[in-house]
Amino acid sequence: MDIRYDWKRFDQLDSNELYEIIRARIEVFCVEQQCPFQDLDGLDQTSWHLSARNADNALLGYLRLVPPLDSEPLPAIGRVVTTAEARGLGIGRELVRRGLQQAGRLFPDQDVAAGAQIRLAMFYSNLGFCEADRPYLEDGIVHVRMVAPAAAPG
Repeated sequence: MDIRYDWKRFDQLDSNELYEIIRARIEVFCVEQQCPFQDLDGLDQTSWHLSARNADNALLGYLRLVPPLDSEPLPAIGRVVTTAEARGLGIGRELVRRGLQQAGRLFPDQDVAAGAQIRLAMFYSNLGFCEADRPYLEDGIVHVRMVAPAAAPG
């Protein structure tokens, strides 16, 4: 399958792209995982957004890269989602790999954080993240803060 990965800043997303991204996030995080939470948290506007799309331009996966903030001093990968139709194709792994590369370019010499659902800790570990704190409850789901060491820009 031909998959295209594309980085954009928030102001570069058109209304249809933004709609597809929010819809995918809600479908997976709120509906599938039965976890009502405030997805629109005010961080999208300052983040970088990575979309994975097929040849028909359908959204297959997504993640956002949040710059360092007072609340999280490291750049952070989050909202990693693969649509139900695209699962099993390795898109999530490729999104995170590209997210780490982009973080290395934009925030050189900085580690990268992720708030991973505990059931996905091994997935993130296999991509170079290490558990950095004790598990915690967020929106009714156990998470763990994970950190990947700074990567060389590439």
